[in-house]
Amino acid sequence: MLIPWKEEYSVKVKEIDEQHQEFIKILSDVYNTVISKESKREILELFKELVDFAKIHFETEEKYFDQFHYPIIFSMNDFFLSSSICFSG
Repeated sequence: MLIPWKEEYSVKVKEIDEQHQEFIKILSDVYNTVISKESKREILELFKELVDFAKIHFETEEKYFDQFHYPIIFSMNDFFLSSSICFSG
């Protein structure tokens, strides 16, 4: 694993912590695939997985923000999706 999970990363919300751990796993997969010089197709598939998972994750975070009336300045999901156009298609 590229970045081992540490308890200090925890936000003390099980669902969010599990998603953060999944992010770390996907990022490690991307790193290992790039380092091993796998095909571009495999690398792009992992990036698509990362983008798809990020969308789910940010929707989950925003659900908690709404539930606990946490003030947000902008939608992370909208920001992420607008910055990840290059991975779509």
